[in-house]
Amino acid sequence: MTVFRNPLSKVPYTDDAAKIVRGLIYKVCERASKWGALAMTDPETKKPTFSFKATTKAVDQASADISARVFRGIEWSVLRTGAVHKFYINGTLTDAGA
Repeated sequence: MTVFRNPLSKVPYTDDAAKIVRGLIYKVCERASKWGALAMTDPETKKPTFSFKATTKAVDQASADISARVFRGIEWSVLRTGAVHKFYINGTLTDAGA
């Protein structure tokens, strides 16, 4: 099953890359929320639980990472439903050919 599809053939190695991946992660979390696995809004406080932060700009990436097309410094979190009330998860996005 395809949860999301990137409309671009390639993700540019710019700060826009973080914006693109944020949108994709958000869509996946929204879908999981519809399934009941995640809560995009805290049931007690009614505040959004999804957060996303790009901690490193494209120009500040290590030269070895730029050469290898690796973009570091993406962090996100969302509230999981069920017996466990919170998970803080770091995700990794890899190339299908890697």
